[in-house]
Amino acid sequence: VILLQITQIMIEWYQGQKKKGGIYMLSPKDYYILAFDTTDSVMAAEACLKEHFHITIMPVPREISTGCGLAIRFLDPDEAAILAFLNSSSLDGTLYRMNTQKIGGRHPIERIR
Repeated sequence: VILLQITQIMIEWYQGQKKKGGIYMLSPKDYYILAFDTTDSVMAAEACLKEHFHITIMPVPREISTGCGLAIRFLDPDEAAILAFLNSSSLDGTLYRMNTQKIGGRHPIERIR
């Protein structure tokens, strides 16, 4: 009975967070990474993007090969908003969608833009 109550509380909390549009602890299936050829490009993009998105700087995953060892990870999994912003900006990075689950020891990745 206690386990059912805890489960119900977690479901209600998750649904409430989703309705509010807040960031919640449950991780999405995919996340988005913007990779660049130079560190200067990453730093310039960070300054621009942090005003519009929740982002973080991260090492480039081994599944992606670029000239720079840094990338920007979007913490909001809203592909449409990310693409709309990138298409209207002068940022020259490459956008990838990366799955959070490993298959065969690697994260599946798809180039988006």
